[in-house]
Amino acid sequence: MSVLIPLLFLAGFVLLLRLSTGLAASRRLALLLVSLALILIPLPAAFELGRTWDAHRREAAAGRTHRKEPIGSPALATTGGDPSDPDSTGRNPPAIAIRDCRDPELDLAPDRRRTLTEAGMTRVAMPFGVLLSADERMPLPYVRLAAAVLAEMLDQDLDGTADDPTLVELLADHSTAWLAMPYDEKEWERRQLPILERTLGYDIVIPAWWLDPVPDGPDDHGRAVIVEEIHHFITQFGLSRLHPGIFGVDDWNSVIARETARAKCDFWQHPENDCPGRPAQIPG
Repeated sequence: MSVLIPLLFLAGFVLLLRLSTGLAASRRLALLLVSLALILIPLPAAFELGRTWDAHRREAAAGRTHRKEPIGSPALATTGGDPSDPDSTGRNPPAIAIRDCRDPELDLAPDRRRTLTEAGMTRVAMPFGVLLSADERMPLPYVRLAAAVLAEMLDQDLDGTADDPTLVELLADHSTAWLAMPYDEKEWERRQLPILERTLGYDIVIPAWWLDPVPDGPDDHGRAVIVEEIHHFITQFGLSRLHPGIFGVDDWNSVIARETARAKCDFWQHPENDCPGRPAQIPG
Protein backbone atom coordinates (compact mmCIF):
# COMPACT_ATOMS: atom_id res chain seq x y z
CA MET A 1 0.00 0.00 0.00
CA SER A 2 2.79 2.46 0.84
CA VAL A 3 4.36 1.85 -2.62
CA LEU A 4 1.06 2.07 -4.51
CA ILE A 5 0.16 5.55 -3.26
CA PRO A 6 3.20 7.41 -4.72
CA LEU A 7 2.81 5.43 -7.97
CA LEU A 8 -0.78 6.63 -8.28
CA PHE A 9 0.32 10.19 -7.64
CA LEU A 10 3.01 9.86 -10.31
CA ALA A 11 0.52 8.45 -12.82
CA GLY A 12 -1.81 11.33 -12.16
CA PHE A 13 0.99 13.82 -12.65
CA VAL A 14 2.01 12.26 -15.97
CA LEU A 15 -1.57 12.36 -17.24
CA LEU A 16 -1.81 16.03 -16.33
CA LEU A 17 1.27 16.68 -18.41
CA ARG A 18 -0.38 14.94 -21.33
CA LEU A 19 -3.20 17.45 -21.12
CA SER A 20 -0.86 20.11 -22.46
CA THR A 21 -0.47 18.23 -25.75
CA GLY A 22 -2.73 18.74 -28.70
CA LEU A 23 -5.54 16.29 -27.89
CA ALA A 24 -9.18 16.53 -28.83
CA ALA A 25 -11.33 18.31 -26.30
CA SER A 26 -13.34 15.20 -25.38
CA ARG A 27 -10.21 13.14 -24.77
CA ARG A 28 -8.63 15.98 -22.84
CA LEU A 29 -11.70 16.16 -20.53
CA ALA A 30 -11.62 12.43 -19.96
CA LEU A 31 -7.94 12.51 -19.08
CA LEU A 32 -8.57 15.40 -16.74
CA LEU A 33 -11.23 13.46 -14.84
CA VAL A 34 -9.08 10.34 -14.62
CA SER A 35 -6.10 12.38 -13.44
CA LEU A 36 -8.10 14.09 -10.73
CA ALA A 37 -9.44 10.73 -9.57
CA LEU A 38 -5.96 9.20 -9.40
CA ILE A 39 -4.74 12.15 -7.36
CA LEU A 40 -7.69 12.55 -4.99
CA ILE A 41 -8.66 8.93 -4.29
CA PRO A 42 -5.34 8.00 -2.58
CA LEU A 43 -5.54 10.95 -0.18
CA PRO A 44 -7.96 9.35 2.37
CA ALA A 45 -6.14 6.04 1.96
CA ALA A 46 -2.85 7.73 2.73
CA PHE A 47 -4.38 9.44 5.75
CA GLU A 48 -5.80 6.15 7.08
CA LEU A 49 -2.53 4.34 6.47
CA GLY A 50 -0.61 6.98 8.38
CA ARG A 51 -3.07 6.86 11.29
CA THR A 52 -2.91 3.06 11.44
CA TRP A 53 0.87 3.03 11.33
CA ASP A 54 1.10 5.61 14.12
CA ALA A 55 -1.27 3.57 16.29
CA HIS A 56 0.78 0.45 15.61
CA ARG A 57 3.97 2.19 16.71
CA ARG A 58 2.33 3.37 19.95
CA GLU A 59 1.05 -0.13 20.73
CA ALA A 60 4.45 -1.64 20.01
CA ALA A 61 6.15 0.88 22.29
CA ALA A 62 3.64 0.16 25.04
CA GLY A 63 4.14 -3.57 24.62
CA ARG A 64 7.90 -3.24 25.14
CA THR A 65 7.39 -1.65 28.55
CA HIS A 66 4.37 -3.67 29.71
CA ARG A 67 4.72 -6.57 32.11
CA LYS A 68 1.98 -9.02 33.02
CA GLU A 69 0.40 -8.41 36.42
CA PRO A 70 0.35 -11.31 38.89
CA ILE A 71 -2.76 -13.32 39.56
CA GLY A 72 -3.17 -11.55 42.86
CA SER A 73 -3.39 -8.10 41.35
CA PRO A 74 -6.69 -6.27 40.83
CA ALA A 75 -5.95 -5.97 37.11
CA LEU A 76 -6.21 -9.73 36.72
CA ALA A 77 -8.68 -10.51 39.41
CA THR A 78 -11.03 -12.14 36.89
CA THR A 79 -8.57 -13.72 34.54
CA GLY A 80 -5.51 -14.78 36.51
CA GLY A 81 -1.87 -14.40 35.59
CA ASP A 82 1.13 -16.31 34.42
CA PRO A 83 3.02 -17.94 37.31
CA SER A 84 6.21 -17.95 35.24
CA ASP A 85 6.17 -14.16 34.73
CA PRO A 86 6.33 -12.34 38.09
CA ASP A 87 6.57 -8.58 38.12
CA SER A 88 10.24 -7.60 38.17
CA THR A 89 9.58 -4.16 39.63
CA GLY A 90 8.93 -5.48 43.12
CA ARG A 91 5.50 -3.81 43.27
CA ASN A 92 3.57 -7.07 43.27
CA PRO A 93 4.11 -10.68 44.34
CA PRO A 94 4.42 -13.53 41.83
CA ALA A 95 1.27 -15.13 40.52
CA ILE A 96 -0.49 -17.82 42.56
CA ALA A 97 -0.03 -21.12 40.75
CA ILE A 98 -2.94 -23.52 40.33
CA ARG A 99 -1.44 -27.01 40.50
CA ASP A 100 -2.54 -30.61 40.44
CA CYS A 101 -2.81 -31.97 43.98
CA ARG A 102 -0.19 -34.59 43.12
CA ASP A 103 2.39 -31.95 42.24
CA PRO A 104 5.46 -32.61 44.44
CA GLU A 105 6.04 -28.85 44.79
CA LEU A 106 2.90 -28.56 46.93
CA ASP A 107 3.55 -28.77 50.67
CA LEU A 108 0.89 -31.40 51.26
CA ALA A 109 1.06 -34.61 53.27
CA PRO A 110 0.82 -37.80 51.18
CA ASP A 111 -2.47 -38.87 52.79
CA ARG A 112 -4.05 -35.51 51.90
CA ARG A 113 -2.81 -35.79 48.32
CA ARG A 114 -4.47 -39.21 48.08
CA THR A 115 -7.67 -37.91 49.65
CA LEU A 116 -7.95 -34.97 47.25
CA THR A 117 -7.17 -37.22 44.28
CA GLU A 118 -9.77 -39.81 45.29
CA ALA A 119 -12.40 -37.12 45.76
CA GLY A 120 -11.61 -35.45 42.43
CA MET A 121 -10.65 -32.17 44.14
CA THR A 122 -7.42 -31.97 42.20
CA ARG A 123 -7.00 -28.25 41.42
CA VAL A 124 -5.04 -26.76 44.30
CA ALA A 125 -3.68 -23.33 45.22
CA MET A 126 -1.79 -22.74 48.46
CA PRO A 127 -1.07 -19.03 48.99
CA PHE A 128 1.08 -18.78 52.12
CA GLY A 129 0.33 -22.45 52.81
CA VAL A 130 -3.45 -21.99 53.11
CA LEU A 131 -5.27 -24.78 51.26
CA LEU A 132 -7.74 -23.99 48.49
CA SER A 133 -8.86 -27.06 46.55
CA ALA A 134 -11.33 -27.20 43.65
CA ASP A 135 -13.16 -29.94 41.84
CA GLU A 136 -11.44 -30.77 38.55
CA ARG A 137 -14.63 -29.65 36.76
CA MET A 138 -14.66 -26.18 38.34
CA PRO A 139 -13.91 -23.55 35.63
CA LEU A 140 -10.32 -22.43 36.02
CA PRO A 141 -11.08 -18.65 36.04
CA TYR A 142 -13.12 -19.14 39.22
CA VAL A 143 -10.30 -21.04 40.90
CA ARG A 144 -7.81 -18.34 39.88
CA LEU A 145 -10.04 -15.60 41.25
CA ALA A 146 -10.51 -17.41 44.56
CA ALA A 147 -6.74 -17.86 44.88
CA ALA A 148 -6.21 -14.17 44.09
CA VAL A 149 -8.79 -13.00 46.63
CA LEU A 150 -7.36 -15.26 49.33
CA ALA A 151 -3.80 -14.10 48.62
CA GLU A 152 -4.73 -10.40 48.59
CA MET A 153 -6.72 -10.63 51.83
CA LEU A 154 -3.64 -12.06 53.50
CA ASP A 155 -1.18 -9.73 51.72
CA GLN A 156 -3.00 -6.44 51.32
CA ASP A 157 0.08 -4.40 50.50
CA LEU A 158 0.98 -6.88 47.72
CA ASP A 159 4.62 -7.17 48.75
CA GLY A 160 4.62 -10.97 48.51
CA THR A 161 4.73 -11.45 52.29
CA ALA A 162 1.76 -12.23 54.50
CA ASP A 163 0.76 -9.18 56.55
CA ASP A 164 0.19 -11.25 59.71
CA PRO A 165 2.28 -14.45 59.89
CA THR A 166 0.44 -15.61 63.03
CA LEU A 167 -2.90 -15.35 61.26
CA VAL A 168 -1.55 -17.31 58.28
CA GLU A 169 -0.16 -19.98 60.57
CA LEU A 170 -3.65 -20.57 61.99
CA LEU A 171 -5.29 -20.66 58.56
CA ALA A 172 -2.65 -23.01 57.14
CA ASP A 173 -3.63 -25.72 59.62
CA HIS A 174 -5.42 -27.99 57.17
CA SER A 175 -6.58 -30.31 59.92
CA THR A 176 -8.67 -27.44 61.31
CA ALA A 177 -10.12 -25.81 58.18
CA TRP A 178 -9.64 -25.34 54.44
CA LEU A 179 -11.40 -23.85 51.42
CA ALA A 180 -13.24 -26.16 49.03
CA MET A 181 -14.73 -25.45 45.60
CA PRO A 182 -17.02 -28.39 44.83
CA TYR A 183 -18.97 -28.67 41.58
CA ASP A 184 -21.95 -31.01 42.04
CA GLU A 185 -24.02 -30.68 45.22
CA LYS A 186 -25.27 -34.25 45.44
CA GLU A 187 -21.88 -35.75 44.66
CA TRP A 188 -20.24 -33.44 47.21
CA GLU A 189 -22.54 -34.46 50.04
CA ARG A 190 -22.76 -38.16 49.25
CA ARG A 191 -19.29 -39.08 48.01
CA GLN A 192 -16.64 -36.37 48.11
CA LEU A 193 -17.13 -34.90 51.59
CA PRO A 194 -17.01 -38.26 53.44
CA ILE A 195 -13.69 -38.98 51.71
CA LEU A 196 -12.22 -35.56 52.47
CA GLU A 197 -13.22 -35.62 56.13
CA ARG A 198 -10.79 -38.50 56.69
CA THR A 199 -7.75 -36.22 56.57
CA LEU A 200 -8.94 -32.60 56.34
CA GLY A 201 -10.70 -30.30 58.77
CA TYR A 202 -13.82 -28.18 58.44
CA ASP A 203 -14.58 -27.14 54.88
CA ILE A 204 -15.67 -23.63 54.01
CA VAL A 205 -17.24 -24.14 50.59
CA ILE A 206 -17.33 -21.90 47.51
CA PRO A 207 -19.52 -24.23 45.44
CA ALA A 208 -20.56 -24.06 41.81
CA TRP A 209 -24.25 -24.15 42.82
CA TRP A 210 -23.75 -20.82 44.60
CA LEU A 211 -21.37 -19.35 42.04
CA ASP A 212 -23.58 -20.08 38.99
CA PRO A 213 -20.54 -20.09 36.66
CA VAL A 214 -20.86 -18.18 33.40
CA PRO A 215 -18.80 -18.77 30.22
CA ASP A 216 -17.02 -15.39 30.37
CA GLY A 217 -15.62 -16.02 33.84
CA PRO A 218 -16.68 -14.69 37.24
CA ASP A 219 -19.41 -12.05 37.08
CA ASP A 220 -20.41 -9.71 39.93
CA HIS A 221 -22.42 -12.47 41.59
CA GLY A 222 -19.57 -14.97 41.41
CA ARG A 223 -17.06 -12.47 42.76
CA ALA A 224 -19.37 -11.59 45.65
CA VAL A 225 -19.76 -15.25 46.64
CA ILE A 226 -16.00 -15.82 46.53
CA VAL A 227 -15.20 -12.75 48.60
CA GLU A 228 -17.88 -13.56 51.20
CA GLU A 229 -16.82 -17.16 51.76
CA ILE A 230 -13.10 -16.36 51.98
CA HIS A 231 -13.87 -13.51 54.39
CA HIS A 232 -15.94 -15.98 56.42
CA PHE A 233 -13.06 -18.48 56.43
CA ILE A 234 -10.48 -15.92 57.56
CA THR A 235 -12.76 -14.54 60.28
CA GLN A 236 -13.95 -17.84 61.74
CA PHE A 237 -10.72 -19.82 61.67
CA GLY A 238 -8.14 -17.04 61.90
CA LEU A 239 -9.21 -13.73 63.34
CA SER A 240 -11.65 -15.21 65.86
CA ARG A 241 -8.90 -17.37 67.35
CA LEU A 242 -6.24 -14.66 67.19
CA HIS A 243 -8.43 -11.83 68.54
CA PRO A 244 -11.35 -13.51 70.35
CA GLY A 245 -12.43 -10.32 72.12
CA ILE A 246 -13.08 -8.64 68.78
CA PHE A 247 -13.84 -11.41 66.28
CA GLY A 248 -14.81 -14.35 68.51
CA VAL A 249 -17.65 -16.53 67.18
CA ASP A 250 -18.01 -19.04 70.04
CA ASP A 251 -20.36 -16.84 72.07
CA TRP A 252 -22.10 -13.44 71.95
CA ASN A 253 -19.48 -11.53 73.95
CA SER A 254 -17.08 -10.36 71.22
CA VAL A 255 -17.46 -7.05 69.42
CA ILE A 256 -18.49 -8.70 66.16
CA ALA A 257 -21.03 -10.93 67.96
CA ARG A 258 -22.55 -8.02 69.89
CA GLU A 259 -22.88 -5.97 66.71
CA THR A 260 -24.48 -8.93 64.93
CA ALA A 261 -27.00 -9.34 67.77
CA ARG A 262 -27.75 -5.60 67.69
CA ALA A 263 -28.40 -5.70 63.94
CA LYS A 264 -30.42 -8.94 63.96
CA CYS A 265 -34.00 -8.42 62.75
CA ASP A 266 -33.57 -4.66 63.22
CA PHE A 267 -31.81 -3.53 60.07
CA TRP A 268 -30.31 -6.85 58.93
CA GLN A 269 -31.53 -10.41 58.40
CA HIS A 270 -29.46 -13.34 57.24
CA PRO A 271 -31.37 -15.26 54.54
CA GLU A 272 -31.01 -18.47 56.58
CA ASN A 273 -32.44 -16.98 59.80
CA ASP A 274 -36.03 -16.28 60.90
CA CYS A 275 -37.21 -12.89 62.13
CA PRO A 276 -40.65 -11.98 63.52
CA GLY A 277 -42.96 -11.84 60.54
CA ARG A 278 -40.08 -12.56 58.14
CA PRO A 279 -39.20 -16.24 57.86
CA ALA A 280 -35.88 -17.43 56.45
CA GLN A 281 -35.57 -17.35 52.68
CA ILE A 282 -33.51 -20.56 52.54
CA PRO A 283 -32.94 -23.34 55.09
CA GLY A 284 -29.75 -23.18 57.12
